[in-house]
Amino acid sequence: MAERDIEDVSARMEKYENNIHIQYFDYLFAQIKNFSNLINLARILNNTAMEIAVRELNFENIFYNKNIIPLEETNPDFDIYSFNYNLLKTFYPLEIEFYHLKKQAESLLEFSEKFGGKSKFLSELLGYGEKSNFLILFQDNEIIKPTGGYFQAYGILEINNGQVKKFSTHSMLDLDNLSAIALTEIPPKPMIEYANATTWLPSDSNWDPSWPKSAQKFKWFFENSSSTNKNYNKNLDGVIAFNLNMLRDLLKETGEVSVYGEKINYENFRDILKDENKKNISELIIKVYKNLTEQGTQNLRDIFYKNIELKNILFYFNNQAVENIAKVLNYDGEIRNSDGDYLMVVDSSLDKNKNFTTKEEIYYDLKEENNEFFVNLKINYVNLSPEDYNSYVRIYVPVGSEFKSCNIEGKIDIYTESEKTVFGFFLPIEKNEIKNLICSYVLPEKIKTLKNKGDYSLYIQKQPGKKIDKLTVDLSFLDSIKLYEPTGFFVDFDNNHIKWEKTLKTDSEFLINF
Repeated sequence: MAERDIEDVSARMEKYENNIHIQYFDYLFAQIKNFSNLINLARILNNTAMEIAVRELNFENIFYNKNIIPLEETNPDFDIYSFNYNLLKTFYPLEIEFYHLKKQAESLLEFSEKFGGKSKFLSELLGYGEKSNFLILFQDNEIIKPTGGYFQAYGILEINNGQVKKFSTHSMLDLDNLSAIALTEIPPKPMIEYANATTWLPSDSNWDPSWPKSAQKFKWFFENSSSTNKNYNKNLDGVIAFNLNMLRDLLKETGEVSVYGEKINYENFRDILKDENKKNISELIIKVYKNLTEQGTQNLRDIFYKNIELKNILFYFNNQAVENIAKVLNYDGEIRNSDGDYLMVVDSSLDKNKNFTTKEEIYYDLKEENNEFFVNLKINYVNLSPEDYNSYVRIYVPVGSEFKSCNIEGKIDIYTESEKTVFGFFLPIEKNEIKNLICSYVLPEKIKTLKNKGDYSLYIQKQPGKKIDKLTVDLSFLDSIKLYEPTGFFVDFDNNHIKWEKTLKTDSEFLINF
């Protein structure tokens, strides 16, 4: 939460503290004071975060600031769990105002939880106290795979007290060849059925869209492909993945570099790398890293966090405590748990044809009828590429959802994975073809239960490496909508119906109160 947001909420809360009508009700007034104390904590956390920010991720000299106030020493005089919104709802016409204050309280709590774990996360990442070793994976998101892209190259990073000690990169083709000789791993069934795969290779090991699972699978391939890797793997602390979008932003910051006699910049690097010379990307990464360390950069921190938010960087840690922190921060790329409605559309290229010219739009249409929730999910693809595009598509929805229909040729695989119901199918799209999918299903009982309590929520998770050019969320209910979030970018609202339109660059959540 930005400083101006904190001060805005503070001014509004002061107005309520001075309201003689509110002061008359002791318990209500106590709630207001409770919230004010939470705002004071937010100020402390925000100032401390700003103090840390100037030192985060400076790869040349990162150190702790002794003036930073530890979270446990703030002694906040509030109890978020005693913040009783149900009581505040009875004080109409303040209901809407208090609803938004409640949401801001939850945001402040989330901020404090994330802040508390952030320093531990950075400590592990940057090798404070003890050096850290990571496998680094470079995903080509122009060949879309479940976690963001085809594994084009990998590296080994050693970092100690914020300084990179060693960084080597290696061809994924070499690891594939080692794996093909040493291992006989059976590929996932869709790869066998639709891509004629006979052996599962490290470059395709990110079949599971949940990054912790795919990261562990790649580690397994890495460890078991050679005795050298097995010995090194004992000292690995985790796996970090980057995609080409992150590389583009770094090139934009560092400027042009020369690789094998070619001048590479953020505008032409995709064309130069498309010849699949795996040494190119390895050498490019080394040159970009060298420029970063030589030049230094004020913008590196912003680039880092922007790309985390856009899921261009994914983290997996062997240390479960640190992995749990990454999960709280939403840095881990795991399929998210959701008490309400949920959607994730996962595309998986079954060949090495580029998909970056494929446009995709999602239209989520929900209607409540007779206390049932019917979903028509429309996914529109436009393949502008000169080549055909073959994908295995998975639609992740709340567990227990009942499949009704989908206008595709071929079979639908229906199963449970990562506590979600999954609808999977093969989707071939010819060059210059437009394909409009419509899949229908009924949401499970838990959505009815949530709605009967006066709420509905929809969490749409973005697949890393992929941009949805247009997302439409169209919701119709039997009851009148009182409150909704987000309040921006909606295009239609009328009593019991609301529709939003946006691009899907990050995870998005939609909330309704009746």
